[in-house]
Amino acid sequence: MANIISMGSGSRPTGSYYHAPSNRLYVNSFSGGGLTVIDCVAHTNLTTIPYGNDAPYSRGNVYYIAALNEIWAVGNSGFLRINANTDATIANTSFSAQGSVYVTQVNNKIYVFYDKNGNMVKVYDANLNLIKTISGLFTDVFIGGNYVSRAYYSDIPNKKIYLGESSQVGAIIVVDTVTDTIIKRFALDKGGKVYASPGVISFHPLRNSVYIGGAILDTADAPLARLWAFDTVTKTITQTTSPSVNSSIDGLVYYPPNNSVYASSSGRLPESDPNANQFTDGIIFKFN
Repeated sequence: MANIISMGSGSRPTGSYYHAPSNRLYVNSFSGGGLTVIDCVAHTNLTTIPYGNDAPYSRGNVYYIAALNEIWAVGNSGFLRINANTDATIANTSFSAQGSVYVTQVNNKIYVFYDKNGNMVKVYDANLNLIKTISGLFTDVFIGGNYVSRAYYSDIPNKKIYLGESSQVGAIIVVDTVTDTIIKRFALDKGGKVYASPGVISFHPLRNSVYIGGAILDTADAPLARLWAFDTVTKTITQTTSPSVNSSIDGLVYYPPNNSVYASSSGRLPESDPNANQFTDGIIFKFN
């Protein structure tokens, strides 16, 4: 029987990082109350480090910043920094109640995205010094509800961030992390209602394409799962696929052994159905 490690009642993992030198797994969770540290040898929960200002709703990824030897757990409006050797809390930083945070591994910069009322991103260095403020990033989006900062792909060699904007004007935004400028913003579905799911962007290196998963709404406002392929060289949408109805693509991963992208889809039945509150069965799709 497999080992089962409890993270607490009501918690749901949203991101993790395996730290090989210590054989520890750091797991971020939604409504979990803290960053869970797991011993991967003994298969036990060592501790849960509280988020402080971000509790109880932290919902981001976990990074290892090698230059600082720190684990950074990204939350809803800030991040938790801990020492990778001792698990001691170094800082628990809150930026804004309406902000979401993304840490780039390229140059250890911190990007804080604000909602449509601020419509900007503030860029900090690893010491929390403000480098730059970029305005006009989003057109119609409330980050606190749609978690735009989780829908990204970081192209490390070319130092670009690809952001999926989750709103009724779905788009992919390309940010240059060297100059910290918006290169361009591309509409995913012109004229349609697009809802890009949080955290569903994957890169296909052989095709030089970023895959974005989400959903559009049909004329009856029922969700229709949709996958977009964005060519990072030609800067064009090269493929649009709708693999299932009454659902949304909520997971994407590139699998190198067969050069394929796998997408998971699940959803609810339409409002017109007498069992509208029930979830549909999850489905896995493969795209070559």
